[in-house]
Amino acid sequence: MRGPYPLGSGLLAQVPHWGVSCHEIEQRFDSSVSLAPRASDVASDETHETLDVRTQMASAALARQVARHFKALWTVATPQGERSYAAKFADADRTLDFTQPVARNLRIVRAFGRLECLAVVNDVRFHFTRAAGWLARDAQRAARSGRARTCVGHGGRLP
Repeated sequence: MRGPYPLGSGLLAQVPHWGVSCHEIEQRFDSSVSLAPRASDVASDETHETLDVRTQMASAALARQVARHFKALWTVATPQGERSYAAKFADADRTLDFTQPVARNLRIVRAFGRLECLAVVNDVRFHFTRAAGWLARDAQRAARSGRARTCVGHGGRLP
């Protein structure tokens, strides 16, 4: 996934793999070859913070590899291939919707974490960086029928 800051979008889309690559710069956007791409699996409970750190570590390792073996890597460079593009995220992407399933809302929290998520409760907009959520036992029957959802947030601040 490419874009100005694709991390959150990748987590929202539940991509199975994430990585970094080094590529040649050409006049046309993303049309060049790629040197030594590095990818790893994305865990189902991955957060913005863990994926960000893993991406930084992979970038450093890739930079060392390219610096040490540039000529050899260049001879085996491969086309980038098809990739998806993630536009810069908007407030709507990081806003919880309490009519949606808890799992969806928690995925938003994991995807945007320290960048802040948003929620509107009684016409008051909240900004927060952490949340916990669960389906209340007495609401499980209603949830199976599609009528009840629940999510609890904490670690927030008023605007």
